[in-house]
Amino acid sequence: MVDPNLLLECFAGTLEADPSIRMQAESNLKQLSISPGFLGACLDIISLDTANHHNKIAPAVYFKNKIVRFWNSSDKKNIPNELKIQHDEKPYIRDRILPVMIHIDYSTKQQLIPALRVIIAQDFEKWPNLLNETGNLLQEQQSHENNDEYYSKLYTGLLCFAEITRKFKWVENSDRSHQLDPMIIKAFPHLLNIGNSLILTVRNNVIPQNIGELISECLKLILKIFKFVTYYDLPEPIRDPITIQNWIKFHNSITNIPTPNYILQLSSYSEQEKNSFQISKCYKWSIANMFRIFSRYAYANQLSKKFKYKEFQKHFNNEISSPLINFYLAMIENWCHEKKWLNPSSLYYVLEFLSQCIIHKQTWVFIKPYYDTLIKYFIYPILCPTDEALELFEIEPQQYISIVFDINDEFDSPDIAALGFLVTLIHKRSQTTLGTIVSTIYNELNDLQNLGEETLAVVKKKEGILRMFGNISDYLIDPKLNDIHQLKLVLFSLILPNLNSKFEFIRARVLDILCKFSSLEYTVQDDTEFNQLIIYQGILNNFNQTTNLVLNFESSLAIQAYINHEKFKPILSTMIVPIMSKLLELSNEIDNDSISVVMQECVENFSEQLQPFGIDLMAKLVEQLLRLCREIVELNNQELEDGNDGDDDYESNLQSDKIMVGIGLLNTMITILLSFENSQSICLKLEETFYPVVEYIIVNKLDDLFGEVGELIENSIFLLRFISPNMWKCFELLYQSFVGEDGISLMYIEELFPTLQNFLIYSGVNDARHESQIMNDVYKSYMIEIIHEILLNSTDQISEFLYGIELGQTFILSINDVTKISPIINESNSNLTIKLISTYLQLYQQYFKAAVERKKISNSNINVNLINIIVSGFTIDYYKTLVLLTESGEIGNFFDRWFKMIPILTRVYDIKLHLISIINLMNGGDIDILNKLGDKLIILIRNLPRAMNNLDKKRKNLNGGGIIEPKVNDIQDESEGQTNQYLDFLQTEDSKIKNLEYYNSEDDDDEDELIMEDPLVTNPLDNIDILLLVKTYLQYLHQNDGQKFTIIFGQISDNDKLILENLIMNK
Repeated sequence: MVDPNLLLECFAGTLEADPSIRMQAESNLKQLSISPGFLGACLDIISLDTANHHNKIAPAVYFKNKIVRFWNSSDKKNIPNELKIQHDEKPYIRDRILPVMIHIDYSTKQQLIPALRVIIAQDFEKWPNLLNETGNLLQEQQSHENNDEYYSKLYTGLLCFAEITRKFKWVENSDRSHQLDPMIIKAFPHLLNIGNSLILTVRNNVIPQNIGELISECLKLILKIFKFVTYYDLPEPIRDPITIQNWIKFHNSITNIPTPNYILQLSSYSEQEKNSFQISKCYKWSIANMFRIFSRYAYANQLSKKFKYKEFQKHFNNEISSPLINFYLAMIENWCHEKKWLNPSSLYYVLEFLSQCIIHKQTWVFIKPYYDTLIKYFIYPILCPTDEALELFEIEPQQYISIVFDINDEFDSPDIAALGFLVTLIHKRSQTTLGTIVSTIYNELNDLQNLGEETLAVVKKKEGILRMFGNISDYLIDPKLNDIHQLKLVLFSLILPNLNSKFEFIRARVLDILCKFSSLEYTVQDDTEFNQLIIYQGILNNFNQTTNLVLNFESSLAIQAYINHEKFKPILSTMIVPIMSKLLELSNEIDNDSISVVMQECVENFSEQLQPFGIDLMAKLVEQLLRLCREIVELNNQELEDGNDGDDDYESNLQSDKIMVGIGLLNTMITILLSFENSQSICLKLEETFYPVVEYIIVNKLDDLFGEVGELIENSIFLLRFISPNMWKCFELLYQSFVGEDGISLMYIEELFPTLQNFLIYSGVNDARHESQIMNDVYKSYMIEIIHEILLNSTDQISEFLYGIELGQTFILSINDVTKISPIINESNSNLTIKLISTYLQLYQQYFKAAVERKKISNSNINVNLINIIVSGFTIDYYKTLVLLTESGEIGNFFDRWFKMIPILTRVYDIKLHLISIINLMNGGDIDILNKLGDKLIILIRNLPRAMNNLDKKRKNLNGGGIIEPKVNDIQDESEGQTNQYLDFLQTEDSKIKNLEYYNSEDDDDEDELIMEDPLVTNPLDNIDILLLVKTYLQYLHQNDGQKFTIIFGQISDNDKLILENLIMNK
C-alpha cells in the first residue's frame, strides 16, 4: 500500500522550482501511481487539514485524471494492467469520495466532480448506499453556527443527485419509470423546499459573493436535476397539474431573483464574462427548462406526437401558457427599460421560447398584439453591436467573423435567436407580419439616412437594422411576397452609399447584404443597370484597398457571389492573378473554409488566365495546408496530454474549423490540378509540389482529410494515365495506413476506393502504356493485403465487403492480359488470385451466404459482384478456380446462380467479363461444362449492343450531347469500326426476343439496389474490343477443334446459330 506521507512529499516535490528535485519527484510519483492503494492515498492527502491548498490540488487533479481515464478499463486489453483500476480498490474509493468531498474546500471539490460523475455513471447499480447517502445529505438541517458545513453537505448531495438523474437523461419513461418515478415522488417535493429556501437567501443582496455564488450553484443543480429527468421524456409524477405548476413557479422565482450587486457593479466585465457567474446560469436554466417543456411536450407537433400526454397538454394550454407568456413579456419589458439585467444565454432562451409561441396558433394570439413592439424595442437593440463586439472587429477579426457573419448554432447567442424569431414571424405568419416588418426596416433606414452626420451611434443602429434586412433576404427577393422595384430603390438609395462609409464594419455588412441579393437582375428598363457597376466597383475597392480581415473576408464572398455576372466576369479576368494572390494570403490569416471555396471558384472560372501561375498557386496552397496540418497535429497531441474529458469545447471547435479549412484547401488543389488536364508535364510538376502535404497527412493520420487526399491522388493518376514515382510513394503510405496497427484507412473505404481502383487500372497490363509502368510483385502483394484487410474488417457490413470484392475483380483483371486465351498460366498471378478468392469464399459462406441466397437472383449490386469475383478467377486460372469451388462445396450452387444471372446482366463491363470467362472455360475443355456454355455466350452477345447503346447515351447526357471518352488510355485498335455492321444485326435480333422469360424482371421484388453502369468510371476492360476477341477465338475453335465446337454449340436454337454464324463470318 502507498504511504500517504511519502506520496505527499512527492506531490510537494513536483511543485518545487529546482528542476532536479521536481524531476525526481515526478519519477517517484510515476512509480507510486501504479502501486495498489495509490488512489486511496490521494484521497487521504486531499482530506488532510494540515496540507496546504496547492498540495491538495495536485493529488486531486491526479486522482481525477486516473478515475476519468481508467475507472472502466479493467476489461480493456489495450490498456496496460498497471494503469488499470482494480475491482477490489473500487469499493474503498466509492466509500471515501463523498466524505472527502464534504470535508474539502470548494475549489478542490471542483477537481473531484468529473471523477464522481464517472463513478456514478459506471457504478450506480454497484453502489447500493448511494441513494441513502445522497438523501441524508439533502436532509441535513441548516445550522447558524456552521453554515459552511451545511452548504458543503447540501452542495455535495445535490451534485450526487444531479449525477444520478443524469443517467436517465436519454431514457424513455417505459425504460426508467420503475427506478426514476419513486425517486421523483420521494425527493422532488423536498428539492422544491430546499430551492425556495435558497431563493429567499440569495435574494438578499448584501450576502458576500462567495456565498451568493455557492447558493446560486445549488439552485443551478436543482434546475439541472429537473432538466435531466424531463429532457427526453416527461415523467408521470411531473405531469401532475399541481406538481408542474409548483415547478414552473419555482423556475419563474429564480428568473425573478434580482441581479446581485457583485455583478451589476462589475463595469469592466463583458456580458459574456458575466455569463459565467452561477446566478447567470440559474437565469439561463430557469428559462431553458421552461422552453424545453413548452416546445417538446405542451403542444401537438411532429415531435410531441411521440408523447401522448393529452391531459398534460390540455392543462398546459388552459392554465399555464398564458400566465407563462405574460411573465416573459413583462420580463422583456423590464429589460427594455433597463430595470432587469439578463445575461446573453437567458435572452437566447427567451427568444427561442417566443419563437415557439409564434408557431402554435393557441399561443400566437398572446404574441400577435406585441410582435411589432418586440421587433422595435427588443429584437432591434439586440442586433445592434456592442462596444465589445466592435472592439473584436479591430483586434480579433476572425472571432468577429465567427460570431457576426459565419454564424452557427453551437452558441447560445441572443442575436442568433433574435434573427430566428424574425424569420419565424415571416415564415409562419407572413400575411400578418411581413408588410409591417419591411416597413419598419425601410422607415428606420430612411430616418438614419436623414440624420446626415455619420456618427458611431448612428452606424451601430444601421448595423442592427441591416442585419434584420439581410436576414429576411429570401422573402424580400420573392416577387410573390415583396415589391422588387421598391427593394432595388432601397438597395441603391439607402444601402449602397454605405459602401463608402468611414466605418469599416458597416461596409462589411453592406457586402454581406449584396451577397444575399446577387440574384437580382439589373436592367436598362428599370434604370438600375448603372448601379450594377457601382456594386462591382464597391466590391473590388473594398477588397483591394483595405487591410481589415473582416472587410477582406466579406468582399471575397461578394466576389464569389457575383463571379458569374456577365458584366463582372470580364472585369475580374483582368485582375484575377492579384486577386488570387490576396485570397491565398487571406486564407493563411483566416481559418475559414469559405475562402477556399472562393479560390476554388476562381480557378474553375479563370483556369486559362491562372494556368501560367498554377505551380506557384499549388506551392502556396501546400505551404498553407502544411502549416494548418501541423497546428491540427499539435492540437491532437495537446488533447492526448490533457486527457480530453470532453469539456474543452473551444479546442474542439478550433480543431474542427482548421479541418474544414484544410478540406477547402485540398479541394482548391484538386481544382487547380484538373485545370491542367491537357498538360502532362505540368501535372507531373504539380504532383511533385503537393506530394509533401499528402505524405504529412497520411503519416500523421489526419484522417478527416483522407477523403480529399484520396481524390487528389485519384485525379492525378487519371490525368497522367500512369502511376508516377511520387504516386507509388503515396501508394506505399496508403498501404501502411490500411494494414498498420490501427488500420485507420479502413474507416474510409468508400472515399479511398476510387483511388485504389486507379492504382490498379493504370498499372494493369491492359492499360499501362509500357511495361515499366506495370505494377510490380511487391506492389501486387501490398494490394492483396489491402483487399484482404478490407474483406476481413467488413464482415458485418455487406456494402464495405462489396468494395473489397470490386477491388479484387479489378486486381485480377489488371494483373493478367485477359485478351490472351492461352494454356500458359502465370503461376504468381494465379496464386495471388486463388488466395483472394479463397478468402472471399470463406467469409461469404460464414457471414453473407444465408442472407443473400434466400432472395431471388437479380441484377443487383450484391448479386452481380458476388458472382463477378469468381468469374474473374476464370480469366486467369479457370482450373484452380474450379478446384477451389469444388473444395468449398460451392461449385453446383455457383454455376446455378451464374447461369441464371447471365440473361439479366445489363452493364457492358459485366457482359465483357462474363464473355471472357466463358471463352476461358471453353478453352479448358471440361466436358461437363462445355455443353452449357454455348447458349450463355449467345445471350451475352445478343445483350451487348443494348448495353453499349445505354452506356453511350449516358455519356452523351453527361457531356451535353457529345460522347465523353471513357477514362482509359487512348490505345487505338486497328480493328476499330469493323464490328459496327455486326452490332446492328445483333440489335435487330435483340428486338425479336425481348418478350422472352429472362427479360421479364420487372416483377422482381428483390430489395437490393439494381446495379447501374457509371459512364465516368474506368475499368480494366474498357480498352478491349470484346466482339473481336470472341470472334477470333471462335474462328480458331471452329477451324481447329470442330468436335469441341459441336459440343458447345450443337444444341443452340436456329436464331442463335444465325447470330453465331454472322459473328464468325463477320468481316
